[in-house]
Amino acid sequence: MMSSASKSTVVRLPFLNPFTASSYRPFRYPPAWVFMIACALGFPFSGKATVQILARQQVCVNWAVEKLARALRDAEIPDSEQDIVVERKHLGPASESFSISIEGTHVLISGSDSMGEMYGVLELAEQIANSHTHGSWNELVTHLTPTQQSPFIKVRADNSFLHDEPTPLERWVERLHLPHTPLLFEDIGMWERYIDMLAANRFNTLDLHGGYNLSTTRFFNLLPTLVSVPDYKSVGGRRAQEKNLSGLRHLIRYGKKRGVAVGLMNYAAQVHGLSHDQLVDYTRKAVAALQKQLPELKRLGFRVGESGEELSFYRETYVQATLGAGRHDLRLYTRSWITTPEEMESVADALGGALDVEVKYNGEHLGLPYQGILGAAHSRYGYQGFIRPEAHYRVVWQVRANGTHRYWTWAQTDFVRRAIRSFELGGADGFTLEPQHAYSRSTAAAYYDSPEDKRVYTYIWEKHWPWYFTWGRLAYNPDLPTHTIVARYTEHFGGQGESIYQALQKSGTVVPLALSYRFTGPDQRNMSPETQTAAFDPEKHEPIDALSFARNTPMDSRSFVGIDEFVREKIAGVVDGRIGPAHVAQLFKTAAAETRAFVASVKGLKGRALDEWRLMKTDILAASYLGEYYAARTWGTMYLDHALRVSNRGDYDLSQQYLSRSRLAWGQLSQACDSVYAPLDDPLLRQSKYRWGSQILPLRELDATVATMWAKRSSQSEGDPLVLTAGEQGQEFNVTVDDVKQGVDADGSPVLTCRPTPAANVKTVTVWFKERPSASKWVGLAMAAEADGSFTAKIPRAEGGYLCLLEVKNTEDSAAQFPSVLKKTPYWVLPNQ
Repeated sequence: MMSSASKSTVVRLPFLNPFTASSYRPFRYPPAWVFMIACALGFPFSGKATVQILARQQVCVNWAVEKLARALRDAEIPDSEQDIVVERKHLGPASESFSISIEGTHVLISGSDSMGEMYGVLELAEQIANSHTHGSWNELVTHLTPTQQSPFIKVRADNSFLHDEPTPLERWVERLHLPHTPLLFEDIGMWERYIDMLAANRFNTLDLHGGYNLSTTRFFNLLPTLVSVPDYKSVGGRRAQEKNLSGLRHLIRYGKKRGVAVGLMNYAAQVHGLSHDQLVDYTRKAVAALQKQLPELKRLGFRVGESGEELSFYRETYVQATLGAGRHDLRLYTRSWITTPEEMESVADALGGALDVEVKYNGEHLGLPYQGILGAAHSRYGYQGFIRPEAHYRVVWQVRANGTHRYWTWAQTDFVRRAIRSFELGGADGFTLEPQHAYSRSTAAAYYDSPEDKRVYTYIWEKHWPWYFTWGRLAYNPDLPTHTIVARYTEHFGGQGESIYQALQKSGTVVPLALSYRFTGPDQRNMSPETQTAAFDPEKHEPIDALSFARNTPMDSRSFVGIDEFVREKIAGVVDGRIGPAHVAQLFKTAAAETRAFVASVKGLKGRALDEWRLMKTDILAASYLGEYYAARTWGTMYLDHALRVSNRGDYDLSQQYLSRSRLAWGQLSQACDSVYAPLDDPLLRQSKYRWGSQILPLRELDATVATMWAKRSSQSEGDPLVLTAGEQGQEFNVTVDDVKQGVDADGSPVLTCRPTPAANVKTVTVWFKERPSASKWVGLAMAAEADGSFTAKIPRAEGGYLCLLEVKNTEDSAAQFPSVLKKTPYWVLPNQ
C-alpha cells in the first residue's frame, strides 16, 4: 500500500538478517542492488516485507524500527503476518508529529518528518509490548489504538552538566594556577546510552552546561578545553583539546542519529594570564574556531553576569564571531540571570531573532508545579519581565530541579502534568530540566554502601528512569494515559508494578511540599529537603531556636501562609483563604501513611526486579518518614508558637508530643537511608561524609530548649487553646468558583466577573491580582456583589496583562482561594484588554 505522500520508492525491510541468521535485527537499508545480489545467492529473505518505509530514510527512524523489531520478536509475531508501513505525510504545522491508523490488519504510521516517524514507530513498539499478545498478528492488531499526536512543547531538553573531578595532584595544580585541561568525555559510551534514553523518552535536546568542578563547585571556561587558538598557544593543552573536541563532535553526530540536538552553554569566561583586551580577542577567535570545527552544532551558549562578564563582552565575542561566520543555522542562547529583557532584545535583533533565553522557573528549585516565586521577595529568582509575547528572542524555562531533588527516586505524574502545562506561560517554546545528578557524579557506585547495591546500576541516572520517562513523555503528550505509564513499571517489576507506581506517587507529595512550604530561600545552596531538617535553616539570619522552623515564608506566599503568620492571624481573628500549617501537616501525614500501605503490599519480587525495588523502596520509605517528620514538626511548632503567645499549657503539652514524634520520624529516616547510602559529599551544602543520623542529636538538643522558652514566656495568664476549623485542617470548602471572566468598562479598564456557587453560601469575594512580571506585587480588591449572584471588580489597565485569583469567604466565616493550588495553577492569566 503506497501513499501519494511518499518521497521515495518503497524500501522493504525483512527482520531476518541473511548475513547473521540468528540475529533479529533490521538492515541499515542498503541499496536495492544489495538485496538483488543477496536474493540471487539464495539468502533467506521472508516473502513479505515486515515494514515498508515510504519516506526518505533517516538513522533515527532505523533505530526506532530496531525497537519495533524487538517488540514483534518478543510477541512472537511471524514475519509473514506483519503489515506495517511508515510514510512521510503533512500532519499540520507542528514538526515531530505522527499518526497511527489501522485498516483491518494493516497499520500505517505517518510522520510529519523523520522525528515524527521515529516517535510513531516507538509508539507502535510500546503498544505492542503493552498488549501482552503473542503469536498472532491478527489478534495483536485488535489491541492497538489509533492515535495522532503532536508535541505539546517544542523544546524538551535535559540540562546536564559537564563535570571535572580533579585528582589531588590536579587540585594542587589548580591552586598554583598551572595549566590543567580537564577531559570532558572520557566515558563516551555513557553519553551514548544517555542520549538513547533521552530519545526513547521523547526528549529532543541535550543541553550541556559547564564546565563544573565537582570539588570546588566552581565553573571553568570550556573554550580552552575544546579549541586551540594559534595566537594563544599557551591556553589549554592541545592533546586534551583534540580529545574533548572529538568527543563533543561524536555526541553531536550521535544525537542527530537519535533525534536529539546537542547544545553547549559555557558558564565561565576568564582565562588566567590574559588581559581584558586579550580575553576579548581570544574568546572571539575561540568561538569562531569552535563553530568552524563543529559545523553540526546548532546551539551555542554563554552565561552573562556570573561568568564575570557583562553582555557587552558577549556581543563583542560570541555574537560577532557568529555573525562573521555566517552561521544562520546556529542559535545562540543564554540565561536571564543578571541581565534585562532590553539587553536580550538588542542581542536578538543583532542575530535576527536567533537567540534563546533560558528563564528561571522557580529559582534554583522545582518545589511547585507552576511558576511560584511571585512578588517582590526573591524577585531576581523569578522570570522577572522576560515573559513577553512580542519578544524577539525565544523563551525556554530553565527548571533547576536538582536543588529540590538530589538523591531519592521521584516521579509524581500529576505534579509533572501540571508543571508541563504551566510551561505555556508567556508563549515559551519549551523547557530545559536539570537531572538529579546535575551537580554530582554519574557513577552509581559512589552513592551506595554495600557491594550488592553498588552493582545494581552502572550510572545513577539509570536508577532515575521514572524521572526521565515521566518528564519526557508528558512533555510530548501531557495526556499520556496513566495505564501507559503504569505499564513501564510493570515492565520493570512484573505484577507488582502498579503497587510500586502507586507508592511512588504517594511519596512524591513529600519532598516538593517540604521545599515549597518550609522555604528557606531560592538558591540551591539554601536548602536540600532530602537531607536537611529545616529546623536550623531560617531564611533570615537570626539566632536559632525551637521556633525557627515556624518562622517560614512559603515559596508561594499568596497561596500558602506560614506557621508563625497563621498563628498570629488566629489570635487576631483574621480569616485567611490560604492553605496553612494544619492543612499542610495533614497532607504530609496522609502521604506518608498511604505510601507505606502500598510499600507493604509489594511482595514476591526476585532477581533484577528485586534489586531495583530494594533501592527504590529505600527512597520511597525515606520520603514517607520525611513526611512524618514534617507533619509532626509543623504541628509541633504551630502549637508551641500559640502556647508561648497566649500561655496555654495544653498547647504546650501538644507541642512537646509532636516535636518528640518528629525526632522519632527522623530517626526512622536515618535508619532507612544510612543502612543503604554511602556517606555523601555535597560541597554545595558543605556536607562532607553526610549521614542522616547526624541530625538526630542537634534536633534533640534544640528541642530541649523548649522548656526554658516556656518558663520565660511573657505572660503567665493562661489564654484559650488553639482551635482549628474543619477548613483549616483540609476539609472541602462548600463554595466553588470555576472561572473568572474579563471584560472592558466604558473607560477601557478591565472588569473581572465571577460567579461562585452556591450563591447562598457566599459572604464576600476578594480578587487578588498582579501585573504579569514576576516581581510585581499582589493587590487585593473587594468585589461587588451583583443582583444575579455574580461579583465584579474593575482593575487598572496594565501592559502585558495580569495574573489573578479569588479569595472567597463563606457564611460560616471560613475562606478558600480559587483556583485551588492543590489541583491546578492557582491563578488565571489574563491578557491586557
